[in-house]
Amino acid sequence: MTAPDRSVPPGVRRLIVAVDLVGYSRHDHLRQLNTQRRLLELMRRVCAETGIDRDACLRQAQGDGELLLLPPGLDEGRAVPGLVQELSVALREVNRDLGDGARLRLRSALHQGIVHESANGFVSRAVVRACRLLDSPVLRQAMSSLPACELALAVSDQLYEDVLEHGYRGLDPERFQRYRVDMPEKQFSADTWVYLSFDPGRLAAGTAPPMPPLPASAPLPTPQELAPHLFRNGSGG
Repeated sequence: MTAPDRSVPPGVRRLIVAVDLVGYSRHDHLRQLNTQRRLLELMRRVCAETGIDRDACLRQAQGDGELLLLPPGLDEGRAVPGLVQELSVALREVNRDLGDGARLRLRSALHQGIVHESANGFVSRAVVRACRLLDSPVLRQAMSSLPACELALAVSDQLYEDVLEHGYRGLDPERFQRYRVDMPEKQFSADTWVYLSFDPGRLAAGTAPPMPPLPASAPLPTPQELAPHLFRNGSGG
């Protein structure tokens, strides 16, 4: 019987949350400081409302974003849809009284997998996949083409099938649209499920035109198709 390798840190299965601010680099220093503060407040609020102990998470700050590894053993049927819902709600609340130059817009990705906490960060294919989905063309195009979009979130195919397609916590799985992500320069290819959340006021003002098709992919649905409840009775709210 082979003795365990004590030099290998434990591999622990964790939920992975990656977020990144859109347009951060265009701000001056003072606005970047304020934006970072608002991002931290937003993530604290999301964790608190979802019942996640933020102090028990592993965290890697990135200035204009954050990589958050949630504690093991969470109720995923509660935590995963809760994260999606609370990210949308928290963004809307933070942005309520902010002008266009200050409001937060986020790309985000959710995945799960084995993570080793190493001497210089995290060792994990799951973390790499979450970061690839975060940087995927489909999310970047959504944010650049849809000014009213506050949150463009990608969920791994595995996590969608395990949790989100079952409608836990009333989150409609039809709010997610499936796409193929191909990033040849990164030697990465994977299916993902995309969720978009919009500012109702900007939708009502007509600031969310349909998005053009992606290469070798179906077009993203219109805001009306993704969130028909925002357009009932001709209202954007």
